[in-house]
Amino acid sequence: MGLPGAGSLSELARKVLASMASGALAVLNAHFYSVAGKPFYQAIFDDPAAAYREASSVMPESMVKIMFREVLRRASPGASKDEVDEALRMLARGDASKFLELAGLGGRGA
Repeated sequence: MGLPGAGSLSELARKVLASMASGALAVLNAHFYSVAGKPFYQAIFDDPAAAYREASSVMPESMVKIMFREVLRRASPGASKDEVDEALRMLARGDASKFLELAGLGGRGA
């Protein structure tokens, strides 16, 4: 079950990723459907830490980081570059709280 408010953010993620990395999005969506029963762009806000970890098992982490950075930047236009970078560092360590906070979903992930 996703977080409240995650649906519209998932749609934003789909649009952002389709415009910047449609091939990678197709590969990740297929993978996520097979392991999680949902597309990658939905998993980003349902469970960001698990989505980051799983995506990094399919694609180079550097590519995953770029995708997450762009999605978070678009989901939180008021956030500074340093805040986004901190959220991504925390996310890579398995802590989604800053990512969720910046996305307006609160610090509900750990």
